[in-house]
Amino acid sequence: IVRRGSFLPECSYEWLDPFKAEISDKLIDNLLNLSELPNIKDDDRLLVQIADTIFNLDSLNESALAMKCIALTNMGKRSIANSSYNRFAKDYENMYGTPYSISFSEIMKAR
Repeated sequence: IVRRGSFLPECSYEWLDPFKAEISDKLIDNLLNLSELPNIKDDDRLLVQIADTIFNLDSLNESALAMKCIALTNMGKRSIANSSYNRFAKDYENMYGTPYSISFSEIMKAR
């Protein structure tokens, strides 16, 4: 259900926004905690799915970016990881008007 996107995306009522934000925040926290479980943190394919699910809720989540880039690189898909990073950096700059300050190589060093 969560992989489909944000909570109640078709409803745009101002009074509903705080509830939607709280649910998204809790889902992201739970997904990040899930990614740290011993039987999951070594499953790169599942980590990519978790990162993509987080991106459905928060397209500029830096933890999801690192998770996805590292998992893709571990799977031998470094060019896809680099493309994912470049797309994130472009979206970040478009949203905030400033370049993303963490380089791809810095993310990969965090492994």
